[in-house]
Amino acid sequence: MFLRSRPGGLANESKTQEVNMKINRFLALSGYLEGVVLSDVLLWMCHMEVHDSSSTPLTS
Repeated sequence: MFLRSRPGGLANESKTQEVNMKINRFLALSGYLEGVVLSDVLLWMCHMEVHDSSSTPLTS
């Protein structure tokens, strides 16, 4: 994989997986179903926080 061939590639891949997990958790908590308009789900974004063992915000 391309990420592994670069310095820090494994760290980047790990960070990508972490962000994907947080996004999926947010979508699940907000009631997202496949085929639903994503903008309707994101209306809840300002009112929800996803907490886990890391203190890394979703947007960092």
